[in-house]
Amino acid sequence: MKKMYYIGFLVVLSFITGCVDSASNDSQKKVDKPNEYYDLVSLKSKDLANYLLEMETSDDPALDLDTVRTASDNNTKIIIAGDSWAVFPCLHKSMTKTIKLRAAKFSNDERCLRTSKLGIEAREWIGSSQDQRLKKYIAANKNIKYIYLSLGGNDLMSTWNKDFTFQQEELLFAETYAHIQNAISQYISLRPDIKIVLSGYDYPHFKDNHVIPMYNKIYKNMGKPSDLVINEGLERFTRRMSTVTDYKNIFYIHHLGLSQYYDGVPEKFFPAYVTQHPDLISPYHNPSVTGGNTQYPSSQKSMIDWLWFIYDAFHLSERNYDRVLLHTFDNVLSRL
Repeated sequence: MKKMYYIGFLVVLSFITGCVDSASNDSQKKVDKPNEYYDLVSLKSKDLANYLLEMETSDDPALDLDTVRTASDNNTKIIIAGDSWAVFPCLHKSMTKTIKLRAAKFSNDERCLRTSKLGIEAREWIGSSQDQRLKKYIAANKNIKYIYLSLGGNDLMSTWNKDFTFQQEELLFAETYAHIQNAISQYISLRPDIKIVLSGYDYPHFKDNHVIPMYNKIYKNMGKPSDLVINEGLERFTRRMSTVTDYKNIFYIHHLGLSQYYDGVPEKFFPAYVTQHPDLISPYHNPSVTGGNTQYPSSQKSMIDWLWFIYDAFHLSERNYDRVLLHTFDNVLSRL
């Protein structure tokens, strides 16, 4: 009898192991494919990837209608726009969650997937479909009083290298700044009353031999920098971008160290809640101040888990994007 149980156990174990191996092989085949952000999204859901592409590219005017009814025709609105750090908070409805949590006196314009695009660079922004839609929306709807804008990160990832001279790095920063400043100036020219919050980023989690080939390529092109070198480069970029602030129409916030505060970096045995509190990261009157520990990346568990514990290198989890928007409200939007 015991022998029969033992044989049965081996059969079940063999079946489970085969299933896991098969799933692992299927996962690896999918992971080997991505060379664009939409391929990454398709790891989660092909339907979601197709939906995002439709929202980005479709000329259907019905998609540009503001169909969300608010409590009042005079209700103040905010719209999210820009790169993937706009797409994901929009997709997760992070701003809507923040508004509800903080009982904010404005509402979220739900057309943000029409005004944001995965992978777009600041140098590509002006004249893009997303830029044109944003201009159309703010011109037609004077209730949109705020723009949450995320741009510049892809310019950095596609061009920056750890061996840049000071002059090379400064040129990249200056060009990126100029593209963003130009876009902001056009929105203010169109709507002199508009207030724009330019939002930065958090520490990434790049590493050698990343399981996602796209991030392997980016990391190699950056010269395979250490966490410290990447993070210090991001801090310099952040200080440059923060000078856009005029405290009239333009405000800046970044989130360097936010994920480390909440999640720690368990794989480095670095605990949560020991670094700068979010209130002290990029505060209203001194937005260049950073948090976290630059020796470490954000934890891989702070990033998107695409498939079978395959983590993104630059994009945060839904929970952490919710925290990014909450951080933005607490340190900037609540003061406007």
